[in-house]
Amino acid sequence: MTPSNSAVGPVLSAARVHSSRVVELDLESLGLNGQIHPCIANLTFFTRIHLPNNQLRGEIPTELGQLNRLQYLNLSSNNLRGKIPHSLASCHQLRILDLGSNTLQGEIPQNLRQFSNLQVLHLSHNMLTGGIPEGLGMLRNLSELRLTGNSLTGSIPLSLGSSSSLVSVFLSNNSLTGPIPSLLANCSSLEVLSLQNNHLSGEIPPALFNTTSLTVLALGGNNFVGSIPNPTNTGSPLQYLIVQSNNLTGTIPSTIGNFSSLLWLLLGDNSFEGSIPTSIGTIPNLQMLDMTYNILSATVPASVYNISALTYLGMGMNSLTGKIPYNIGYTLPSIQTLIMQGNRIQGSLPKTVAGLSKNLEELFFEENKISGNIPEEIEHLTNLSVLNMDANLLTGNLPVSIGNLQNLFSLSLSQNKLSGQIPRSISNLNQLSELYLQENDLNGPIPEALGRCKNLETLNLSYNSFNGSIPREIFTLSSLSKGECVHLETIHMERNLLDGELPDSFNNLRGVIVLDVSQNNLSGEIPHFFNSFNNLRLLNMSFNNFEGQVPTGGIFQNASEVFIQGNQKLCASTPLLQPIWLVQGNMDQYREAFLSLKNKLLLSKFSNSINLEHQRASFLSVRHYIRNTRHRNLVRVTTACSTFDPIGHEFKALILEYMPNGNLENWLHPKLITYESNEPSSLGSRIKIAADIAAALDYLHNHCVPPLVHCDLKPSNVLLDDAMGARLGDFGLKYGFGNKISTEGDVYSYGIVILEMLTGEHPTDGMFNDGWSFRKFVEKAFPQNIAKIIDSTMIPNLEDEDHGNLTMVRILSSNMQLAELSLSCTVEIPKDRPTMQDVYAEVVAIKETFLELHG
Repeated sequence: MTPSNSAVGPVLSAARVHSSRVVELDLESLGLNGQIHPCIANLTFFTRIHLPNNQLRGEIPTELGQLNRLQYLNLSSNNLRGKIPHSLASCHQLRILDLGSNTLQGEIPQNLRQFSNLQVLHLSHNMLTGGIPEGLGMLRNLSELRLTGNSLTGSIPLSLGSSSSLVSVFLSNNSLTGPIPSLLANCSSLEVLSLQNNHLSGEIPPALFNTTSLTVLALGGNNFVGSIPNPTNTGSPLQYLIVQSNNLTGTIPSTIGNFSSLLWLLLGDNSFEGSIPTSIGTIPNLQMLDMTYNILSATVPASVYNISALTYLGMGMNSLTGKIPYNIGYTLPSIQTLIMQGNRIQGSLPKTVAGLSKNLEELFFEENKISGNIPEEIEHLTNLSVLNMDANLLTGNLPVSIGNLQNLFSLSLSQNKLSGQIPRSISNLNQLSELYLQENDLNGPIPEALGRCKNLETLNLSYNSFNGSIPREIFTLSSLSKGECVHLETIHMERNLLDGELPDSFNNLRGVIVLDVSQNNLSGEIPHFFNSFNNLRLLNMSFNNFEGQVPTGGIFQNASEVFIQGNQKLCASTPLLQPIWLVQGNMDQYREAFLSLKNKLLLSKFSNSINLEHQRASFLSVRHYIRNTRHRNLVRVTTACSTFDPIGHEFKALILEYMPNGNLENWLHPKLITYESNEPSSLGSRIKIAADIAAALDYLHNHCVPPLVHCDLKPSNVLLDDAMGARLGDFGLKYGFGNKISTEGDVYSYGIVILEMLTGEHPTDGMFNDGWSFRKFVEKAFPQNIAKIIDSTMIPNLEDEDHGNLTMVRILSSNMQLAELSLSCTVEIPKDRPTMQDVYAEVVAIKETFLELHG
């Protein structure tokens, strides 16, 4: 081991000496770097080596197997790579082996079954592949097995659970298949079983629901079918029951309350139907209850609202009926998140809501049938950060007291029947970032007080009856510190009764991306300062009374980003004043913008639909979901757009983030577009893009609740940011409402995209016909003739022959690995394709190997 200079002292002092022999080494969290030197094996009296949470790298030396007195080895949370040495099996005295949180690869050695004294095996959060050795289940002293967060495949060993010493099993976040073995389900000593986010199938063994030892049962994110077994044991110690995101059906057992020790009960994203059992309300210490995204119906039992320990209650996206209890403010004193959206809840929001915990942070009641006024008493929820009651039947005025919710980040009250004016107290909402009041009956002037909401990024006041001029104070810099700017990025004021000229303070909106003031009575000239708004991607000023010459610089040079039709007194020598026809399509799909936006902006459009109410509901649901989806390799949704074309047809769109380097399609198959940079031509850049795409898909498939499927992956939907990083956009999204969704289609599309990057060929080229497919073209060349089909632009000019030969070998090696991965992704039978989690792990390994070889 090569420690940093600052660690030399601790190295000497941390070694425990017994009878002139070094027996222990304890160097946790000291910033040690370098490699573990093989000479450590010379210290043959070592019984304990404890080196976690450092920066050790390289491979684990095989010489460690010579330490036959070693009982404890902990090398976790370092940067170790390579394979687990088979020689470790020679350490027969080893009781604890912890190699977790490194980048170890390869398979788990089969000879680890020789660890007859092993009690703890921790290999979590590495890049291990292959199956779990059957012999691990036969280790009679093994009490804790942790293999979470690898890429393990195959089934769970049938022998696992045969030992009476087994206490904890953690196998989550792998790609395991098959059922839960009978021995494991019936293991009487087992206290923790975590199998989340695999591909396990079959029915849940009844024994797991009637154990006398289990405290944690986590089975979420698998393919389990059937119904939940009836728990009959009233003395169960089970505290955490997690079965969300499976294919479970039937009803929630009426005896679920027998799990009286439960702290978490997560049943969301299945297909449970029927009513919610009243016995759930008898679980005294339940803290988290999630039943979202099922098919539950009937009235919510009063007992559910009486679980005083609840901090999280999710019942959204079902068909539940009934009213919000009048005494809800007194029965949920600990609640922090309350999710009820997408049901059929009726009645008013009771005044006693004020009694809900002052720790309440999120309140989601959108898409119900809640009526009446918003009670003034809501002001007492002083810690509230999100209040969403979109798409209900609310009436009356916005309460003045809403200004007392000073921690409010997002306020969504759109699509109701609210009337009156926006109260001036809105100015007290210093943390407010999103304000959605569109599609109500609000009127009067837009209050100047909105100008004091200095953190506001999204403002939507469209489809109301606001009148008067737009107050300049909303966009003023007078109360901001020097160097600051107005944060607003999205402004919707369309379909109101606004008049007068645009205030000169609009000049302060240097960061605005979307500005829509269409269908009002605004007048005057269009300000020329819009020419210098570099971030502006959509400017809609159509159907007003603007006059004079249209500016010609900046955004006005792009007819696909500016809409000024319907202003009779405007004059321009550009096509900006011509009508624009919108492309129609199936409303369940997301499409690229009407008119090509040259990859500077994507509008995913909901087109005309006979069932307009269903269209609006679907658009709101998807907008809400995507708006809360965040990943570095996804194009960010900046806002939603809703307007009419010149002949009165409504269209809705999602406005996506600007990507300055276009899309992958134009880099791979340039036509009229040319680029100065040749960066994506290099193999390294293409591997990086492949890893970025895989990261995004892995996030959508495995880290979103409910999981998302992209459904339209192709090079034109892979956008490139200013650092040439890949971002997925233009989703053809599908997501689960209780039914298991298929991700294999995305895996196939990913494989085709990678093959396209490797070969430079287009899968729809004329050469691929009469049974000769793009995949067969690559498969026939793999592996011997792969060099003949790879894109020649990836091969650099190699002047030095020796160096060139070595470089060429490395390039071909990386191409070979990518081709093999892509061919596995595109096999004909969907179930035989790898999961995106496996694909991501593999492409990251290819990327890291490439970087090590090429620097």
